[in-house]
Amino acid sequence: MAAVSIKNYTVEEYFAIDCENDRGEKYEYYYGEIFAMAGGTMEHNKISRNIDKVLDSQTGCNIFTLDMRLQIENRNDYTYPDVMLVCGEFAKGTTIATNPVLIVEVISESTEHYDRTSKFTRYQKIQSLKYYLLVSQNEVFVELYTRKGGKQWLYESFNNMNDKVLLPDLSITLPLSDIYKKIKF
Repeated sequence: MAAVSIKNYTVEEYFAIDCENDRGEKYEYYYGEIFAMAGGTMEHNKISRNIDKVLDSQTGCNIFTLDMRLQIENRNDYTYPDVMLVCGEFAKGTTIATNPVLIVEVISESTEHYDRTSKFTRYQKIQSLKYYLLVSQNEVFVELYTRKGGKQWLYESFNNMNDKVLLPDLSITLPLSDIYKKIKF
């Protein structure tokens, strides 16, 4: 993620830049700084769609991919997760989610460090968040962080196409064979 400029922007300026962008680019906002998001590969998009399909077949919650903005904790932090599951009420016409229970990031070499560190630290501030899933697009490798009380997170990793990621609080099972369907390494 590269900074657009060193100027500090207001939230209103951020929304104007992000919403008026006619090239389809998306920007994240963090306390006055605006960051351009890297474009996704074909594999990245396929994996996101695959996860969307599996979630849609197992839950009645709202599933958002790539285009739904997430507000973290306050009006100074906005991101665009690759996949987000929001259960409960969601107002019609809303373009910003605040209460996901699951966030999925499809990682690449350019985003891996950010997704594992500062982005995950920011996501942990979301009280509704129960699961954070990191999915590699370069190999069969999925990492699951499960909230176990306030600040404690349990880590699990999966690297076999026969493995299944279980999200028991949501009654969801994500088979790696479905996550990586039609992906060639």
